Amino acid sequence: MADLARIDTELADPAVYGDPAKLKELMQKKKSLEPTLVLYRDYKLTHENIAEAKNILATESDADMLEMAKEEIASGEKKIEELEEKLKVALLPKDPNDDRNVMVEVRAGTGGEEAALFAGELSMANRRFAEEE
Repeated sequence: MADLARIDTELADPAVYGDPAKLKELMQKKKSLEPTLVLYRDYKLTHENIAEAKNILATESDADMLEMAKEEIASGEKKIEELEEKLKVALLPKDPNDDRNVMVEVRAGTGGEEAALFAGELSMANRRFAEEE
């Protein structure tokens, strides 16, 4: 979170907008950090909701409120498990090649017309996959 605050501070400086390379670098860093931060905030908020629901269970006597608190705890614990898994993936180190462009060459090779048909199919499948991403 400190990195994001530092990036926001640098982006607030008007001099950064005079250097397109620096601006691009900062924006890419910010874009890569924000999804993890959103997951963390959701994780933290869910923990707070569970704590509040447990407090209601301890202090409340109304049956409806107790039922709602139990449901909140159950759904919150399920959400916590999902968020923990997503956070584990989000906190993995990034591959430096992730942001690079890729060129794929598909050749027919030996096999005549059948190999050329297969190469064409493979090329179209790769193109569709790239368009969806």
